[in-house]
Amino acid sequence: MPFVSVTAEAGQLSDDAKQTLISRLSDAVIRAEGASPADAGPQAMTWGHIHELPRGNLFVYGEVKSQTPLHIAFTTPEGLLTEASRAQLCAEVNDAVNDILGEIEGGMNHWVIITEVPSGKWGAMGQVFQTEAIKGILNVA
Repeated sequence: MPFVSVTAEAGQLSDDAKQTLISRLSDAVIRAEGASPADAGPQAMTWGHIHELPRGNLFVYGEVKSQTPLHIAFTTPEGLLTEASRAQLCAEVNDAVNDILGEIEGGMNHWVIITEVPSGKWGAMGQVFQTEAIKGILNVA
């Protein structure tokens, strides 16, 4: 049940780039959780959005830059990621962002923040989900 959130400057990403980025990030986090991106269960439970802020509202050390980095946040159930899968997730994000935006000379083009939600702290459809139930939905052992 991962959630993908991207914050970007308005106009920084074309509609095609948004779709490609969210798709690649969704596939990457599903893999990191140990599930298959081809499986309908994880696909249905992986949501995402892109926040676009007006130009001049993203800062690097108090300054507006001509190329602003993306802020990419993943929210995922605690216990599904490992140190190795977090590293793989960050590597896949790096590849996706570099493919879409290109590299920023002398700087970073994105930050990745991973938040892992404890078991019993996910809710939907009027109920609370434990990690074991989420694993079942994602078809993760």
